[in-house]
Amino acid sequence: MSKHYLIFVHGIGERQPDKRSQAAHKQAEQAQNKNYTTLWDNLAFAYAQETRGAFHEAFAPIYTDWHTKQIHLAEATVYNEAFPNLVDQHLSLIRPLRNFATFFVGDVVAYVSQDVNVIRRTVWQQIWQQLKEPLIHENATYSIVSHSLGTVIMFDYLFKLLKDDELFVTELNPDMEISAEDRRLLREQFCHFFTFGSPIGLFMLRQGSLWDNNDPFRAAHNPIRGNGRVWLNFYDRRDLIAYPLQKIFNLNPQNHGCVLEDKPVRAGFTPLGAHNNYWKNRELAGAIVKTLARTVRSSVESGANKILTPV
Repeated sequence: MSKHYLIFVHGIGERQPDKRSQAAHKQAEQAQNKNYTTLWDNLAFAYAQETRGAFHEAFAPIYTDWHTKQIHLAEATVYNEAFPNLVDQHLSLIRPLRNFATFFVGDVVAYVSQDVNVIRRTVWQQIWQQLKEPLIHENATYSIVSHSLGTVIMFDYLFKLLKDDELFVTELNPDMEISAEDRRLLREQFCHFFTFGSPIGLFMLRQGSLWDNNDPFRAAHNPIRGNGRVWLNFYDRRDLIAYPLQKIFNLNPQNHGCVLEDKPVRAGFTPLGAHNNYWKNRELAGAIVKTLARTVRSSVESGANKILTPV
């Protein structure tokens, strides 16, 4: 049986604020990787508890890093040139607010770019480079684990792939173009969507056609449907960025057959702590593993490497 791949996608503000140095960039990279490996280890522990099986034998990770040096340099340039006297004022009360506005809100502004969407292109290229071979040659399946703005990036990916049969191909490097057959594999081999600290509910406001009427969001489409697919959306009530989603999508009766479940967890004691600490939450890891374990059992029992029965 081929492995099931878990694609990890991080959220906003993953780079050190108001710094351009390579050391700061490396430090932020290590912190991000620590988040990924912490959740991976918690998933492995929960899987052993749930199934007595070896997690690494059934699953493999794909780690993404969309906060490229270009984005970091652009945000740092805006910050340093606009507020040169603030950079070294470590005791300033305004500094953390400026940091947030530039390096967190800045990521959101960069993502909604209407010309060259570097973030979206970077994520897709990193995923395809790592997933292509096992998807085509091993009939591998995959699920997505995403946080914060990463949930929006991957919702957009799934919406375009599953509903529109597109993948923003006009933005890709010519060497990254994929065929209709590749897109078919990506659709059929996709399994589950796991989101935490997600602002997808708020981002639905960017699509004016969904709410510019007397019945807002009645036409909102949930692309994660059929073939036993599950969408688990984890949120901490203290997290000001996270939004429950089930009731919003259920405003459209056509989504009632989709398995979308909001799952409250306690990730932290403050809004910032709650938003940043989902990666460490063992309750979240345990719920993800229960869905993944059913997927693996279904594949083994059916003798195929894809979901064939509802969970």
